[in-house]
Amino acid sequence: MQHFKYLGLALTGALVLSACGSTNTPQTKLPESGSKPPPVAQPPVVTPVAGCATLTVNLQNVTAVGGTVAAPVSVKNAAGETVFSGTAVAGKKLSATFLAGKYTVIGHQMQGYQAPNTPQSVSLDCTANKDMAVTLEYRAAQAAQQQVKSIALSGDAPVRDVSGAALPGVKEANINKDVMLYAAQTEEPVLVQMIVRDAAGAPVAGARVSVSADSDSMSVVAGHVQAGAAATTSGITAQALMATAFSDAEGIVRFTVYATSAPSQGTPVKFVVSATDGADAPTSAALAEFKMFFANMSHLYYQGDTSFGASDTIPSKQRLGGSVGSFENNWFNTNQRLHTFGTVAFTKQPEAGPYPVGGEQFPGYVKYTLEPVAGQESDLQRLFLTTNASAISGAGKVTANGGQNVYLRPALDLTAQELPLTTNVRAEYYYRVRYGNTDYDFLLKSYLFTKTFSGAVLDIEKTGPSIITWTGFSRPTPAHDPYAPDDVNLPPRLDDGSRTATTEDNFTVGKTYTYQIRVRNTSGTAARNVTVRDELPAELGYVLGSARLVDAAGANAGAVAGDYDLNTHTIDFNEIGDLAAGAELRIAIDVYARQKPGYAWNDNNRDGNADPVSGLQGAYGITPPETSANLNTEYEDPYDIKNRAKATASNAAEVDTYKYINVVRPVARITKTALDPEVVTNQQAEFLINVANFDRSTTRELDPRIRTAYAQLKSRFPNEYSQEGFLYKARIEDTYGPAFSGPVARDEQGNIIPLERLDQVNANDRRVGLDLGTLQIGASRTIRMALRGEVVGARNFNCVRLFGWNLNQIFRGNESEYLQFEGPAGTMSSQYALDQGRNFLESCDYVDIVGKPAWGRDLWDHVLSAEEFDRDNGTDAYPVGSQYVYDMYYDNEGTTSATNVFVDAALPRMANLISSSSIYIGFWTDFLSQDPTNSLQLHQVDLRDSSTWTFTVGDSTVTVVPSDDRRSFRFHVDNMEPAERIGFEFGVVASQKGDDLFRTSMTWDQGNGRKLDDSEHTFITD
Repeated sequence: MQHFKYLGLALTGALVLSACGSTNTPQTKLPESGSKPPPVAQPPVVTPVAGCATLTVNLQNVTAVGGTVAAPVSVKNAAGETVFSGTAVAGKKLSATFLAGKYTVIGHQMQGYQAPNTPQSVSLDCTANKDMAVTLEYRAAQAAQQQVKSIALSGDAPVRDVSGAALPGVKEANINKDVMLYAAQTEEPVLVQMIVRDAAGAPVAGARVSVSADSDSMSVVAGHVQAGAAATTSGITAQALMATAFSDAEGIVRFTVYATSAPSQGTPVKFVVSATDGADAPTSAALAEFKMFFANMSHLYYQGDTSFGASDTIPSKQRLGGSVGSFENNWFNTNQRLHTFGTVAFTKQPEAGPYPVGGEQFPGYVKYTLEPVAGQESDLQRLFLTTNASAISGAGKVTANGGQNVYLRPALDLTAQELPLTTNVRAEYYYRVRYGNTDYDFLLKSYLFTKTFSGAVLDIEKTGPSIITWTGFSRPTPAHDPYAPDDVNLPPRLDDGSRTATTEDNFTVGKTYTYQIRVRNTSGTAARNVTVRDELPAELGYVLGSARLVDAAGANAGAVAGDYDLNTHTIDFNEIGDLAAGAELRIAIDVYARQKPGYAWNDNNRDGNADPVSGLQGAYGITPPETSANLNTEYEDPYDIKNRAKATASNAAEVDTYKYINVVRPVARITKTALDPEVVTNQQAEFLINVANFDRSTTRELDPRIRTAYAQLKSRFPNEYSQEGFLYKARIEDTYGPAFSGPVARDEQGNIIPLERLDQVNANDRRVGLDLGTLQIGASRTIRMALRGEVVGARNFNCVRLFGWNLNQIFRGNESEYLQFEGPAGTMSSQYALDQGRNFLESCDYVDIVGKPAWGRDLWDHVLSAEEFDRDNGTDAYPVGSQYVYDMYYDNEGTTSATNVFVDAALPRMANLISSSSIYIGFWTDFLSQDPTNSLQLHQVDLRDSSTWTFTVGDSTVTVVPSDDRRSFRFHVDNMEPAERIGFEFGVVASQKGDDLFRTSMTWDQGNGRKLDDSEHTFITD
C-alpha cells in the first residue's frame, strides 16, 4: 500500500534546494483542474535571484495553528519590484535570499486578522547587516468567514521549473477523472502555483492548504525556491508533520516539489492538495489532484560535428533553449558538406551514460527543426535535414529516435556564390510515457545550435601591358655585349639585387614590365590561408625579388614573400594568410620578354634551328616553350603568349585567369646618301644618314601577314603600340676610311653633334660613333655628316653602321632582307659578318675625290731688262720718266686641270703703258721640267690689233679683254693642266710722282668662288 507524505505549507524555508538555471520559455497553455470560476487578478510570478543576505519576519498577535505561527507576506526592493511573495513563519528566515539594498516587508490580510497598517523597512548588505529581522503586528478582525469552494492550478503555466519556464502538461485521457499530467526530471525543483476560490469564484485569503505525494522520493517545500540556492534534505515522511498553511491575499499558494529519484518507468507521482477555510473549526474544504512523471536524466547534450571536421559532446546546461554553440564547416572541403549530430543525456542518480535520447533509457523522440537566422531567412531553402546520410534531399524538420544520427547538409547543386549558408537548429526532446492505454508526449527539454556552411569566393584578375618589346640584354660577368646577335633567347631570370641566384642572373635588359595580380574576396566570409601562383610562360623572364604588394595606384604597399621555382617557372605566394571578407590584395611582379619574334627557340646562331641547350642558356626546367612540339619552328612575328595566374584558399575554390601578351620587336633601316658625287681634295663631302624604325603596320612592312598582325595590335592597343616596338639604345658608327678626315655631324636643325672619336685609335679602322638613344616605332633621325676629302680617287666608299640592343636583323645587301629573318639556314649564302662581335645594319655611298688646282703665283715690278720674267730684284722706286715692268705668273701645282681661269690686272695711277704693244704673255706647258724654257711660248699683244687678243697654246686658249681706257685688262684661260704656267709682263713708263698699287685677282671654276688677290706697291720719285 502506498504511503502518503504530508507537509504543512507553513513550513516556509524548511527546505532550500539547488537547481540549474534556465530561460523563461512559456509552453502550452494548460486547463485548470475542476470548475472554472470567473477570472481574478493573478499575483506576479516571482523568479528569485540568489543573494547574500537573509530576512526573518517576527509575527505579533497571531495565534499559532498546529504549533506554528505563520502569515502571508511580500518583500519589495527599492524600485518597488516584488522580490518575494509567500508565507512567513515567525522566527524563521524567509526561503529567499536577497541582494544588498533597501527593502520593504508587507504583511497581508488573512482570515481572522487585518493586515498590519505599517510596512517595515530594512537595509541589507553582505557583511554586518547580512542577517536582519523585522516585526509585523497583526490585529484580530471580526470579518465574515470566507468559505472555500475550490483549489486549482493557477494561470496559464501553473507548473514551472526553477528558471520559471513552464513544464509540459496534458490532460489525462480518463473519462472518470479531470486530472492534469506533467513531466519533469529528478533532482530539479518544480514550482507549483495554485489558487483557492469561494463559491463566487473570488480568491480566498488565508485558506489552509496541505499537499501530499504518494512517493517517499518526494520532498515538498512551501514557496518557490530560487535558482542557485543549496541545501540538503530528504526522506520527510507522512507521519513527520501535520501542518497548516494559508493562501495569500489573492488566494494564491505556492510550493516546490523535488524528486530525489524517479518511480518506475511510466508511473507518475500523484499529488493531492487540500484547502480549508481559516477557521479554527473549518466549515468548508476543497481537494485537487495532479500527477507528475519524473525522468532520471540530465539536461540534453549535443553530440556530433562541431567546426571544420572536429566533433564534441557539449552540454546544453539548462532544460529549455540552451545554446550549445555556433559551428562552421568549410563547404569547399567535401568531407565537411555533411554535418552529423545527435542528442544524448546522462542518468543523474547514479550517473551513467551518455545514452541516446529517444532510445530505451530515455524514451520518446527528438524533433529537429531548422529555424532562420535574422537576415538570412532564404538560406533555409538551400539546407535540409535527414536521417539518411546518402539522401540527396530532405526537409526543414526531422524526427529521430532510437539513437538515430541526423544529417544537416546543403543542397547538392549549391554554388559557391550562394555561401555562406547559416541556420539555427532546434532540438526538442519529447519524453514519451505510456500510462494506462495512452501514450503521452511531453516536450521536456530542448537546445539550440547554429550551423554555418561557409566558404569564401575569390575573384582574380591579371593586368598589365598587352604589348611588350623584346630588347636583348647586357651582362658584365660572364661578359655579354648587348649588341651581339647571340641573344635570340635571353637568360631565364634576372636578379634585381635583392636575391642572388647565380652570377649569370645579374644582367640588364632593355625594359622590364610590371604586371599585377589582383585577388578579391567577394564573399562575406574571410578566405583562409590564401595562396597565389603566377605561372609564367617560358617566353617571359622573371626579375628575381621584384614581387611586392601594391595599392590601387600601383604604389608600393609592402613586401610579400614570393617563392620562385626555376624548374616549374612559377612564382608561389604561400604566406599571404587570410583575406577578410570584401578585402583585396594586389601583387606586382616585373618580367621581360625572352624569346625574339621570328626566330626558332634559342636560335642564337640564327640558322633557323634551335641551338643545343647548355647550362641555363635556353633552359627552363619542365616549363616548355610555346613551340615545344618542334623547337625548330620559328615564332610568329609578333607572337602572343598566355600568362596564367591562380588563387585559392582553404575555404575557397581555385580561381584562375590569364593575360594575353603580345611580343614585338623593331625592324630598322639605315641609309646613307652622298649629296655630291664628286669633291675635290681638301673640300668637305656631305652625306645624309637616315635611321628609321619603321611602323610595321604600314606598307613599309613587305610581308602582308606581319603587316596585318601589327595593324591589329595598333588598332586594339593604340596607346601601348606607340610605346612599344622601339629600337633600344640605337647607335651609329661612320666608318669613313683613309680617304676622308675631319668628320663633323649636324642634326636636323643644323646644330653640331658631339661625336665619339674612334678614328684616332686604329688607323686601319677610322670611324666615329653617335648614340641615338631609344628610337620609337615610326620615328626616324637624320644626321648630316661632313668629311674632308683627302685622297684622290674614284668611288671612295663611306659606310655607316647601325647597332641596337634589339636590332638583331640580318642584312646582306638586299633591301628585302630588312625584314625579319625567319630561316631556314638555306637562305644564307655565306657566313654572316659581325663588327667586333656586334650585329649591325649598314649603308654605304661613295664620292669621287678629285685633286683641285693648287696655285703657285707671284707679282713684282722690275727694271726693264731681258730677265724681268725670271726674278724680282726688289726695286720698288722709279724716277719720273723712267721705264720699268710689272711681272706676274700662275702655276697649276695641283693634280687636276683648272678651267675658266680669269686674271684681272689694273695699272697704278702714276704709270702708263710704254706703247700699245707693251704687253707680253708667256705660257709654259711644263714648268716643272729640268729646262722650263723649252716649253715656253711667248705672245705679244697689240692693243691696236684685236687679232692678237686671242691665241692658242696646246689645248688651252688665252684671250685678252682690255678696258676702254686701256688701264685694266682681263685675261681668260679656258683650261690649265697640272704643271702649266701662265705669265704676264706690262712695260710701263713712270708718268708722275707718287705711289700706288698694281693690283691683280684670279678665279677659276674649281675654286668655288674663291679669289686670289695680289698687289705690288710702287713709288715714283722726282
